[in-house]
Amino acid sequence: MPLRYQRRSFITVLIAQPDDEIAVILGCDFPMVLRPRGSNQHEVVGPCFVHGLMLGEALKPPLEPPWKDVLPVTRGWALSYFIKPQTGELLKDDPRLGSLPAGWEEVATLDPFLPPFVLKDQETGQISMNDPRMSAEAIEQRGIVLETLELI
Repeated sequence: MPLRYQRRSFITVLIAQPDDEIAVILGCDFPMVLRPRGSNQHEVVGPCFVHGLMLGEALKPPLEPPWKDVLPVTRGWALSYFIKPQTGELLKDDPRLGSLPAGWEEVATLDPFLPPFVLKDQETGQISMNDPRMSAEAIEQRGIVLETLELI
């Protein structure tokens, strides 16, 4: 999904060119620099840092005041938390996403290769680091248009 935002500050790989695009690609941890190659094909140039798009903001509604996002590091994992500065109230769940779908639960893990909290499908027992509220279907239900690109 090439982002159509204007005038954002970003840091990228040295080989980026003026006509390159920045895309938020489902499943990637960082926005990516893509080089259009015609006919909906894009070459992956590399990851980048874009202030304001690193925590999935392009795929969520705006964060409403008084909430602010904070990013503490827990056991080596940067995990989003949300705080009301006036009261100090702290949330681990993103207030923009609502509750987990029925049949899903958050569970703690001590596995050093997994974040401190993962999601579990109660029906199958499958553990996932991917939030079902951030699936393509859930994102589209929030009114965000996704594009399919061919990466080469």
